[in-house]
Amino acid sequence: MSTKNIRDWFRNRKNLTGIFAIQTASVPKQIYWLLDEKNKLNLSTLLPRDISITEWHSLYRKHNYLEKVLFDGVFPQFYKDLKNSELLLIFKAFPFWYNNSTNKERKQLEEAINTQEIKEAEYYISNFFNYLTIQALNCVEEKTSSEESYIANMDFETKQVVHFFLRIWLPCYFIHGEYPTTLFYKARNGDYNSIKKLALIDKTIIHNPRIAEFIVNLYENGKYHSYNSFLNSLKNKSPKPKMRQIKNRLSALIKYFSSGLEDFSAPEIAKLFDSIEKDRTSNPADPDLPDSPESFTKAIYRESNKIKAPRKN
Repeated sequence: MSTKNIRDWFRNRKNLTGIFAIQTASVPKQIYWLLDEKNKLNLSTLLPRDISITEWHSLYRKHNYLEKVLFDGVFPQFYKDLKNSELLLIFKAFPFWYNNSTNKERKQLEEAINTQEIKEAEYYISNFFNYLTIQALNCVEEKTSSEESYIANMDFETKQVVHFFLRIWLPCYFIHGEYPTTLFYKARNGDYNSIKKLALIDKTIIHNPRIAEFIVNLYENGKYHSYNSFLNSLKNKSPKPKMRQIKNRLSALIKYFSSGLEDFSAPEIAKLFDSIEKDRTSNPADPDLPDSPESFTKAIYRESNKIKAPRKN
């Protein structure tokens, strides 16, 4: 596949933010496929093997821990052939190191990434995401032996995090536009809409004592419509993901985590998606983005406001 248009877009960008933007904009199809595949396999009703309900639900409260395991453990394991490369710092740079670093430290990292590493980096995240997803689904379906499965050979805690990330974090963020930690907090405190949203993604929440008590109270207080609507959420699968929604939220991530070092405008981000589309299909523009620059700007602004540390519970 040609990368001419992507390279043209990358020209004159800062290395760190440019690579991050390209990698982030490269994964919408993998995210769409994963969310759709999760529905087909009905994973919302099943726990990963050897994980208790209590352990599983505890992950809803560990937003920072989940990201730390992914960025400090999972990515470097997969890219072990690059263990001596400065490129690996990128996988730790967002959002932890980046948001807490000085301008001098950011510039030093910029200077450390050479041209060859930029060429190697263009689709690393995309390839990693695709591989990790297939391995996780194979592991769930028991199609892959433990010797062959990347997921199966992880330590217990890392395996928990990967399953939670693929099954819960991604659907919560890309379908409902909220972190699992935030949804779980609101659900446990009686927010009915949050309970229904979570029930579409993870049927095991009915085993949480506070959520179960709230649902029982609906019935006992004669709120039969709400009670039956919740039961339907338990029966139904997650909504089908929308590609425009996925790309809007990825665009917000690009803008939010690049701010302070490089302020990408909505037209610049749209041009990146158009460049990827041209290289992959020869189509002149990405068909999933909003029709007008104004609409895309508003969508990015709206989604960017949701990206902040989730409320702890």
